[in-house]
Amino acid sequence: MNPTIVNNIKQTLNELESEKRIHILMAIESGSRGWGFPSIDSDYDCRFVYTQPLENYLTIGEVIDHISVPVDEVYDVDGWDLKKLLIHIRKSNPTVWEWLQSPIAYREEKEFRDQCMALAVLYFNEKTALYHYKSLAYNKVQQIRETSLGKLKAYFYALRSALACDYVLNHHTIPPMEINQLMESLNLEIELISEIKHLIELKVTVDEAYVIGPHTKLLGYIEKVLLVCDDYLQEAKPTTALKEAKLLDECFRNWLIR
Repeated sequence: MNPTIVNNIKQTLNELESEKRIHILMAIESGSRGWGFPSIDSDYDCRFVYTQPLENYLTIGEVIDHISVPVDEVYDVDGWDLKKLLIHIRKSNPTVWEWLQSPIAYREEKEFRDQCMALAVLYFNEKTALYHYKSLAYNKVQQIRETSLGKLKAYFYALRSALACDYVLNHHTIPPMEINQLMESLNLEIELISEIKHLIELKVTVDEAYVIGPHTKLLGYIEKVLLVCDDYLQEAKPTTALKEAKLLDECFRNWLIR
């Protein structure tokens, strides 16, 4: 993490609070840095959650529920209103779990992440998680299979999604965000773990466009997990309606009046 860039992100957050009249509850790093496998030229993906003045919510019109800062080669700063975050927790959106677990925080209110993560666990939907990660892994594997050389970045996107699928299939709850935690929590072959760790060490030293030759063991593991996931989903019970929102409403009101 470049200290200058980190300070610039923190300054941007301070400016947004002042200009937009918002209160930021949490600001974290998402993407490859949060997942644990950045490249030397990975950009910074800051995601934040905020509340607005009460009068902004008391309207018959639509409430603006996100804030985006123009993206460049280094910065990608984007925020969600607390209400939007809680709506997506109710939908069991995996993106939200990852934000809540990020090991890199630019700022956060005490207890906020823990409270939201506890809600995310309560509203966790196994099928939603598996469909999400299976789709990500499958699409990246297809990209890799199209040529003799595949982007190292694509391998990691496919791998991490497959590991998340594997975790959900075995533990039936929200998977960890970081790739090392995922590996440690699964019964993987020693040779596979060694290969993944070697590629993590490589990725830190190369750029996002770096390509590698076929890694048969890695692709074999990913495709095996996808097959198991497909079989499991075919036998899974139909998805039920969304759970009651009472606990989410309480959380929303609690943080809105602070």
